[in-house]
Amino acid sequence: MSVTVKELMVASTINNNFIDYSKALSSNLVQNGVKTAQLRLIFNEVRKIEAVWEKDQDEAISRLNMLRPKMEYQNKRQKGKMTELSKSLSEAVQIVTNAPRENQKKLFKRFVNLCESIIAYHKSLGGNE
Repeated sequence: MSVTVKELMVASTINNNFIDYSKALSSNLVQNGVKTAQLRLIFNEVRKIEAVWEKDQDEAISRLNMLRPKMEYQNKRQKGKMTELSKSLSEAVQIVTNAPRENQKKLFKRFVNLCESIIAYHKSLGGNE
């Protein structure tokens, strides 16, 4: 994965690099035996944050920041099988939360897209329930 998370997050569009990155990350998760249910735990929280965003952006940002330790906890429970995912998504979270307020919504949407593509590829590449 030669492209950086920052490059993916700030690109003007979702491009081939974005797709290739999420596919490679998903492949790593499948090879490590990570189950879809483990990814869903993270993605369900992302969906909850997305629902809060329109009502209270500050609360959504707080919850997004809390996603970082939750991902690290999941990684430890999986004995390090989710290290690349945890590092990548944590970096993406920091990009969203450290951005100027007027850019955060667009960056958060890109973060959601990244999560969606990772789960989709994980499933299509044979990830187990």
